[in-house]
Amino acid sequence: MKPRQLIYKIFILGIIAMAGYTAAPAQAVKTYIDRNKILIGEHIRFEIKVNLGSSNYKVDFGIPDSIPHFDVIDQGKYDTTDQGVYTMRQTILFTSFDSGLWKFPSFPVTISSPGQGSKAFYSDSVIIQVGYSPSDTTDQLRDIKPVMDVFVVDRTWIYYAAGTLLVLILSYLLYRYFKNRKK
Repeated sequence: MKPRQLIYKIFILGIIAMAGYTAAPAQAVKTYIDRNKILIGEHIRFEIKVNLGSSNYKVDFGIPDSIPHFDVIDQGKYDTTDQGVYTMRQTILFTSFDSGLWKFPSFPVTISSPGQGSKAFYSDSVIIQVGYSPSDTTDQLRDIKPVMDVFVVDRTWIYYAAGTLLVLILSYLLYRYFKNRKK
């Protein structure tokens, strides 16, 4: 075989191999968030969406149990849609009770296929501003309410009377016991 023919065959095999590689379904991880600025305690919906070429892939969303400065309220089940492209979606509902500017971290999304192993992708990290509800500084201050009289009933005399009655009953019973015993 001539060297020129060998180069052509290697070149053609390389093109075929590259065509097979690029024809493999591409995976795309996208993240969506409904807002970046919230008040303390308000909910945020965070969605991770993975587009796959077929349903042969297994997707694992590596969402941790706790996220710094955020509380996970609800972690929905995986949702799948099929409109020519197989899509898996994970929705997380969370809130924060710490005011400030916080970074919602990125999560690993592991996509496994039966014959090709697994590959890890990462979702986008998002900056979220958590603040207090605005107060109206033009509103007039209100006076403190006056001291109210409270009627308090002192019932300690009931305990003293019950104790005295108990001592009298025990004294009478002891008196009767010792009086009858001598006879």
